[in-house]
Amino acid sequence: MVSFLLVEQAGRRFVANNIGSSDCRLPSWTGGSRASLRPLNFSQLDGPACAAGATCPDFSASAPPLRFGFWRVAFGLAGEVVTHGIDNWRVTVWPQ
Repeated sequence: MVSFLLVEQAGRRFVANNIGSSDCRLPSWTGGSRASLRPLNFSQLDGPACAAGATCPDFSASAPPLRFGFWRVAFGLAGEVVTHGIDNWRVTVWPQ
């Protein structure tokens, strides 16, 4: 199974481009951290299209709330069960 950083905003989900991916097959998987995130670090996965010229995802103070999570892709045998949990999230926002 492979995990990618994902953010959700206004009914859209955005997956990280080549950052935050981790192979979860290791016995003690530990996710990484990012010092900063920018809209160009993400590609829209699903949801309504962003308006022309809009910043998506929008990290501004006036933007809709963001939800953070993982997009997981499992490469296993039919009937294989993958058990996992997500905790220890910490998100810090610094005004610019």
